[in-house]
Amino acid sequence: MIMKKAPKVVKIISFLIMLGSAFTIGLGILLSLIVPDIIGIFFIIWGVFGSYIGYNLWRLKRWARIASIILIIFGIVGEIFIFAQGNPIGIFGIIFWGIMVFFLLFSNDVEEAFRKDEADYYREEYNKKPLKKYSDFKFMKK
Repeated sequence: MIMKKAPKVVKIISFLIMLGSAFTIGLGILLSLIVPDIIGIFFIIWGVFGSYIGYNLWRLKRWARIASIILIIFGIVGEIFIFAQGNPIGIFGIIFWGIMVFFLLFSNDVEEAFRKDEADYYREEYNKKPLKKYSDFKFMKK
């Protein structure tokens, strides 16, 4: 199987997702130690989920691209709430997350990396066919 090489922009975005997820896990652990509540566990689960998505984005899984876009849109919504509360740092987050979504959706390099190639099509078709039994071959029949 020929492995495609991930473009730099995909590597950067997946690294940033994994870095943010590590921060989220750390925050969840800290919250769980300070305030024993369900919110800390939620942060830990969200961080593990984000790390899994970031790792599979690095490996050029097509589903991870879609999941990353959804995850980033959640980040944009969070930054909008931060900005709406009067914190001007939120606008930088909106721009940061927006650039990442833009590259995942519209970059030609990213599109090419996640494109289904001919080998994938034939591999899927081959895997759909049921395996023949040994007795199904003509030379075995009398």
